[in-house]
Amino acid sequence: MDFILEAGDVFYLPRGWWHNPLPLGEPTFHLAMGTFPAYTMDYLGWIMHQLPQFVEARQSLSQWRSDQSALIDMARLINGLIKDPKTYLQFMDDFTSATRVESPLAIEIFGDPASRLLDDQARLRLSAHRVHGLDDGYVIANGSRLSLDEEGISLIRAIVEHPDITIAQLRAAQAMPDDAQLRKLVADLCRQDILELVRG
Repeated sequence: MDFILEAGDVFYLPRGWWHNPLPLGEPTFHLAMGTFPAYTMDYLGWIMHQLPQFVEARQSLSQWRSDQSALIDMARLINGLIKDPKTYLQFMDDFTSATRVESPLAIEIFGDPASRLLDDQARLRLSAHRVHGLDDGYVIANGSRLSLDEEGISLIRAIVEHPDITIAQLRAAQAMPDDAQLRKLVADLCRQDILELVRG
């Protein structure tokens, strides 16, 4: 398929499709954005790294006839692991924990104990490409897993649903009567690299 993109055009290319963009006689500039989800091969590779803990995976092999039953046992084990929701959740936790989002620390605010923590117009977002674990009472961001109470779940959900939310908007959305407590909680989450203070 050949076609020409004009200035301002957007082209969606599904995952796994090869493409070869060529300029037509003049300099061009294009911006490509990608997503980095877990792939099926990532899941299978992760499962392979878990296998040494199972006896079935440590069987010696020598001849096809004598090894068939050991291989069938191994296939059943792998099949069971692939279909187990707990195994899948552990993989997703590990995969999400290994994914980092560059989030600069506002050292002038969080490094100075004398500074006023956050003003009403400070904007926040989760330090993660996607939210993971919130429905199960935790969140993983920048390699950290943080267990959350109902108040924490509500706070993180408000930030996820409204990226770049201000402290003032967050305070209005939360049923947290103590403003100082909200600011301290947000500041602590920023220091732990769970939340990012948005600049600019």
